[in-house]
Amino acid sequence: MLSYDAVNAVVYYTLSGASIFLAIPFFYIIMCHSPSSLRLYRNTIINLTMWYFLAVQIDGLFLQLLFTTHDSQMCGKYVGLASYLGRSATIAFLFLCIISATNAGVSILICFIFRYVQISNCSMSSYFKWFKVMCVALHLTFSLAAVFMTYLFISSAHVFEVDDVLHVCFDERNSSTMTTVSIVSISLIVVGTFSVLCLVWMSLKALRSLKSSMTKETYRLQLLLTINLVVVVLLPGIFSVVPIVFTCFCIYFKCGLLPYSISLAAQTPFLDSISMCIATLAFITPYREANYLLWHEVMAMLMKCMRKTLFVFRTFTNGAS
Repeated sequence: MLSYDAVNAVVYYTLSGASIFLAIPFFYIIMCHSPSSLRLYRNTIINLTMWYFLAVQIDGLFLQLLFTTHDSQMCGKYVGLASYLGRSATIAFLFLCIISATNAGVSILICFIFRYVQISNCSMSSYFKWFKVMCVALHLTFSLAAVFMTYLFISSAHVFEVDDVLHVCFDERNSSTMTTVSIVSISLIVVGTFSVLCLVWMSLKALRSLKSSMTKETYRLQLLLTINLVVVVLLPGIFSVVPIVFTCFCIYFKCGLLPYSISLAAQTPFLDSISMCIATLAFITPYREANYLLWHEVMAMLMKCMRKTLFVFRTFTNGAS
């Protein structure tokens, strides 16, 4: 029987492998098979998925957070590949993971800002410069905020090593700091969610008002792009934000479900990254067609290789007999 840590390691590596397996064709199709009308959408969706995949792969390969107890304290231990590189490397990867996850949330907001501007027929050339500055400013600002919040989290926790594995334990003496970090995190998530909902409503309203001036195909494409973004936003809400918020509430109220909520919050984002790829390639017609052609070519190549292998095997067998 595998131990609890071994089972979780298998789950982490399996989910990471599945994410990488889907990410390779996803990024190839998005980058190489996007028509000119989807270039803006391509850039924003790549910005979102790259940040998100970076966060989940750092978590799944290098961190692998597991819940444990030490001297009756609630602790999380990081047993991933970074644990073989030492304490400093594990902490560095923890910072990178939180920065990437934060920027993924920022990218969702940027996606809907560009979506609204494109639908409302604003001149992209006149807005591009300040959009570019705004995007860079948002990423830098929230990256610094993520670094600061992570520093507060680590400095207020009890950090030590057991068998060269980094443990981060909840320190009741600094419970006020942990509570503040939890409240601020939940508040930012609420504000971001409200902003995205407003942008969704504005985008759909602008699209309906311009329906008469669009062809049927253009309107359908713009509607599908908007719906796909909504689905992509809902998936992190289901698989990432809800478990994180639930964990924050468990920390605040010192709930007995904290061990399970930590494991859930650490592993469910992989389902989000996988479903994001599937939803994007399934919703948008050019991507769906490119995906079908890609896998058709791959299967044809595999069948050709199998026939050649079978032919060589039969030739060798007949020659030996």
